Order: sequence, then C-alpha cells, then structure tokens
Amino acid sequence: MGQEINQTQFDDQVFSEYRCRLSREIALLEEQLSHGIFSAIGEIGGYELESWLVDHNYFPSPINQAFLTRLNNPLVVHELSRFNVELNGAPMPLKGNALSAMAFELDQNWQECQEVAHQMDSVLMMIGILPTVR
Repeated sequence: MGQEINQTQFDDQVFSEYRCRLSREIALLEEQLSHGIFSAIGEIGGYELESWLVDHNYFPSPINQAFLTRLNNPLVVHELSRFNVELNGAPMPLKGNALSAMAFELDQNWQECQEVAHQMDSVLMMIGILPTVR
C-alpha cells in the first residue's frame, strides 16, 4: 500500500516470491481460523469511504492533521496524503436494518466532517483520485 510500482513486466523470481508470501499468509489465516481467533458472532459489516479535503477551487487542501485534530472522531482517520481522510463505519451485525443504520451513521459523520472542513475554508469530496492532482 502506498508503494509506487513502475514496471509492468515481472520475472519468475518475482512470481516465486509472490507465491511464497501468499503461501505464508494462507498458512497464517488457517492457523488463526483453527484457533478461533476470529469472531463467532456471525456476519459483521462496516464500511470505509476515502475522501479528499479540497479548497474552494477544488485543489487539494493539505490540512488533514489539523482537520482530524479539530474533528476528534475516532471513525475518521488520515490516509496516505496530507489531504486525504477516511471515514469508517463501526462494525455491526448484518441483520435487520444494518444497511439503514450504516447509511445513517455515514450521513452523520459526513455532515460533521463537512462542518469542520467548512470552518477550515475547505470541503470534503467523495472521490478516489482527484483529477486536479498532477
């Protein structure tokens, strides 16, 4: 994550290393499953939404640390750049009105984030990659 990959062709050594690492990860997962490390309470869901802090000209606003400090919401965390933040949903059982509850929580968090961003002369955008980044 966050590492730039500049090549599009890979040799046998790279694929061998990939298979080795994947095998180790699968073995670790199997071990964790066999020891009951994961929750047994059923299906749990959540979400994450990547967003950008931008100024009123839609250019990146590199204020995420100050924004997060002012917001003080553990469900909103920094992302890779100084202008990205990530909104996360609290994990909840996937039954009943779970999707409506997630939508309500996201809307509340989004509105709170926008209020803080506006106080800092910025706005939050739901976008993966900002087209103005060069």
